[in-house]
Amino acid sequence: GLYLYIVYSIPLTGDDPDAAIPSPCKPGQHSRWQFNPASDCQGESAQFTLTTLDPATETAIRNLIENTRDWNPVVFDTYTPSEGLTCHPDDMDILGRVNLFSSDGTQCYIRTHPDNYNIFDMTDCTHPENPCGFTSWRNPIVRKKEGGQPIYFNYRAVDQPFWDSSRHHLKKIGRLTDTVMFRDLSNEMRLDEVAKYFGGLQSSGGESVVVCGSRNEVSNDPSLGSLFGLEIWNHDNSGAVLNGASVRENVFFAIALHAKDQLRQRVAWALSQIVVVVPDQVESGWIQSENFLHFYDTFVEHAFGSYRDILKEITYSPMMAENLSFLNSKSGGYLFETQGKYAFADENFSREIMQLFSIGLFLLNDDGTEKVDENGIPIAAYTNDEIMSMARIFTGFVPPSLRGNTEEAMGIFRNALDETVIDPVYHDRFPKHDLTGGYIGDG
Repeated sequence: GLYLYIVYSIPLTGDDPDAAIPSPCKPGQHSRWQFNPASDCQGESAQFTLTTLDPATETAIRNLIENTRDWNPVVFDTYTPSEGLTCHPDDMDILGRVNLFSSDGTQCYIRTHPDNYNIFDMTDCTHPENPCGFTSWRNPIVRKKEGGQPIYFNYRAVDQPFWDSSRHHLKKIGRLTDTVMFRDLSNEMRLDEVAKYFGGLQSSGGESVVVCGSRNEVSNDPSLGSLFGLEIWNHDNSGAVLNGASVRENVFFAIALHAKDQLRQRVAWALSQIVVVVPDQVESGWIQSENFLHFYDTFVEHAFGSYRDILKEITYSPMMAENLSFLNSKSGGYLFETQGKYAFADENFSREIMQLFSIGLFLLNDDGTEKVDENGIPIAAYTNDEIMSMARIFTGFVPPSLRGNTEEAMGIFRNALDETVIDPVYHDRFPKHDLTGGYIGDG
């Protein structure tokens, strides 16, 4: 099953008590606050000490908090505008621990760690290989669930610095009491069982299904048995390491050395050195083989075809979307409308598809030499404005649905073979300008 916990008691500075925390006055700063009764910040029983602030700073922060659009009853988040706040200059850089009264004096606002009272899927930290680096003899995440303890996870109960080094292994679901759309859940949680539990699904099919194979795949032969549940783990029963990279290398060399279409294989190899997916950038990249072989088949199939077809296919590839971090990228409009965040679309793929995969950094003459201006300086093919515009194209690309007849590894269930799907809710719906002064899609 899944290991879901509400995290609390993370110190404002995380694992480092001496760390410097940016001031809430800093432009673009994300801060999280708790509502507490005013009595918690005054008198003999006070749990928190009020922060001594310049009056201008105190007014600016209080206005930011009380004008927020976030009405979560447990914690609420503020995002300082890009032009900043009218704080005192001494308070602009480092002003970590901020506790102050509300304007009516009935509440005390306590600045807390931005992950406190988030709900996380901690399942990845329960793997026997201990990716989160727990030093105790028993994994505290597993121990807590086995002991039937509450779903609250006290950071201070962990026996060594944990958060800053292991945060990337945890999948954030949302804040306590938030309403989360099913579409926003991680792939591992977007299951029939979860939908059915919350009344979103009336019936569910069986655990196994028969589906058509992938591109150029040998057809299924039911007479061979072992129809369902192919799963690759990192060790076999003898303890020997099973390296998925070796599996795909064996397949590649067998074809590259013995296939009759040697020219096609060599062109495909050359193309694969231009349009690259890095195993370290892909989940279970060093374990699985089928997803990489399927991606490589793109170059084999289009070796004598159109490079435009290659670019289109790799754009919709879950492997490339994960590799260059635009998988599940959301438009700035969606993030502002739903979370009050000021954010830009992920620019990784939009930059690389121009710089590395197609036109390069500079305009070229027909003979391949660089075009230069009147001062002899090469003319840039695009600017950062074009990168930001192109990035908005690649928002809303979400993973394809899970299906049978695919390789699974170490309990990681995903479909990295079929094309990604564009979710119109996440996709940027506004015009995007091109490289010639017009707009993409103009006739």
